[in-house]
Amino acid sequence: MAVTGTGARRRVTALFYNGWSPAALAAESGLPGAVFRYRPDDLDRARKGTLEAVSGLYERLWDKPPPERTEDERSAAEVFREHSRIVGHAPPMAYDDDTIDLPEGKADPKVWRRNPRGQWSRGELMEDITFLREVDRAYLRATNTELAVRLGKSKDSIDQVLLRQRQRGAGTGEAQPELEAG
Repeated sequence: MAVTGTGARRRVTALFYNGWSPAALAAESGLPGAVFRYRPDDLDRARKGTLEAVSGLYERLWDKPPPERTEDERSAAEVFREHSRIVGHAPPMAYDDDTIDLPEGKADPKVWRRNPRGQWSRGELMEDITFLREVDRAYLRATNTELAVRLGKSKDSIDQVLLRQRQRGAGTGEAQPELEAG
């Protein structure tokens, strides 16, 4: 199936969900930064080569964190993560490869649920971590960094919610998720 503007937009916004900014995507892809600042409908008019380049970029980066070596990079990543939550972008892997380019394709509810408030409470975040570990066994032993990238949250948020859950469960005898070392 050919990459469509719809599929390219979903791929770009999924990368935004993980904190990739237009500048970081442009640097990584060699495409002009304007490609990643298009309004969603503009990608429907993009050239076939641009759409295929966006698809290839997504395949390389969907499970990789954005660059956060400098304060500017960290700030841009956080801005794009937060904005994506607020506007309701779906994360990588929310769309099946067979339907991501179809206008009628829908995000898999087992992978992603839209939060209309755009913000997660600690309880909702813990629920999503638990859900992810139960649905996708590959995340059963995921590090906090891997969980953060997958859920589009900061590692600090994941550390904090798991620590609180562990502290709460210490007195109940319940088995608690392991925290990432370091």
